[in-house]
Amino acid sequence: MIRLRGHHLLCQFGYQGKGYSEAFCFRMTQMTKALSDQPTQIVKLLVSPDDLCEVCPNLKNGACKTCEDPLAEMRISNKDRQLLSDLQIDPESEVAFSEILVKFAELYSLEQFEKLCISCEWEPLGYCEAGLKRHLREDFGNV
Repeated sequence: MIRLRGHHLLCQFGYQGKGYSEAFCFRMTQMTKALSDQPTQIVKLLVSPDDLCEVCPNLKNGACKTCEDPLAEMRISNKDRQLLSDLQIDPESEVAFSEILVKFAELYSLEQFEKLCISCEWEPLGYCEAGLKRHLREDFGNV
């Protein structure tokens, strides 16, 4: 089972092999491949650091300290909660990744994405938005 922060679900759509460190990129590549290859795999959805965060250089004392921001973990946890709420999934739930993809298509909009991800340092690059649009269009014809 993969343990994944809520907002990292969005990162799965647009991941381009780039990240905070070599270890982070390696782990993210493993996770995106595992979920793509086995979409029925169970994911435990968190509002706290996950399997990916374990290798992130911004994880300090069990909390995200992105850009030395002391409130980063609180802001990121709020993003996790908001996304899970949008998808009607309770934190700590264990759900097949394929079911999460269906919920994205049924319940999530690009406007929600833009609101949630506006403060992310990766958002200006457009990877996640392009990946989400591609997923919604290819799998469900929603865009």
